[in-house]
Amino acid sequence: MRKRVYVVQKFRPLYFRELSSSYSSAILSPVGAGSPSFVNSTSPVFTNSNMNLILPSSSVPIHMIVPVSGRLPTLKRLLTNFDRVVMRSNDSDLLNVHLYIILMETAEDSGERMSTIADYIKKFLENYSSSRIHLLEVENGNFTRGYARSYGASHFNDTDLLFFIDLDMVFTRDLFPRIRHHTIFNKQVYFPIIFSQYDPEYWEMTQIQTNFSSFYLRDDIGYWRQYGFGMLGIYKADLGQIGNWNVEISGWGKEDVEIYDKLVQSPTLNIFRTIDNSLMHIFHTKECSSTLRDDQMNMCKGTKSITLGSQRILVRSVQKMIELNKI
Repeated sequence: MRKRVYVVQKFRPLYFRELSSSYSSAILSPVGAGSPSFVNSTSPVFTNSNMNLILPSSSVPIHMIVPVSGRLPTLKRLLTNFDRVVMRSNDSDLLNVHLYIILMETAEDSGERMSTIADYIKKFLENYSSSRIHLLEVENGNFTRGYARSYGASHFNDTDLLFFIDLDMVFTRDLFPRIRHHTIFNKQVYFPIIFSQYDPEYWEMTQIQTNFSSFYLRDDIGYWRQYGFGMLGIYKADLGQIGNWNVEISGWGKEDVEIYDKLVQSPTLNIFRTIDNSLMHIFHTKECSSTLRDDQMNMCKGTKSITLGSQRILVRSVQKMIELNKI
């Protein structure tokens, strides 16, 4: 006799939100297509009962927070990305997007010193006369991502919209209407599912040129990080409500998983999670330090192995090595 167990999960009650035409264009644009034009769009109303304030959604400022420690070439790419997508645009919805660089010292011998990176950023700001890129230097101790994110968030008011982003990311202008619409004050946070590149050595094609208007997304060059929680859109008050980032974690990873767990357990905040083709993680080699805790080491090794290449590509690579008698 065969027994069956049926598990039924109830859907949440339906509710409706009016979205702008610009947002509809952003979410309906096909993967790899160019960015839509955001002209003459009618923005929905952003309401906040605690603020007694009504603002068009497109006018809500977005504060991007990125922790930085060493890795100057990667920082240069992020600054170039922000310059081309945000600073060079005259679109009204991008005029109030700001980037905050939280700079800490690196413990790695191969990384550039904090003073070197600070000098580069200050020179960049002078050359571009930018008022939308901000440098916050943290003097106490070596880099921990949780502390850097918490330090960055501490500079904002409860009603400010924050977006935490990693240094290895690149983005298109479609990102910003999605942050605004998927992040709701006192109600909802936004965890985008990002596309992450495999090691280019295992691609079935020649290396593509990364541009900042659209991304080339295929399953042979990358994958969707279903279990990555490093990017987060959240209001400052909601971050404080669930206890902020864990500042005690040192080394690679875990702080993003902890913040996700806190939000899952929150009785008042919903998590909105969906694939976002306006964000892409650029591949880089990963070293798992021997000083990591066991749980961090397992996570680091798991991420390192899954980002090597797709199963199909790796099988072909092994078959080729067998044919060449290399294994």
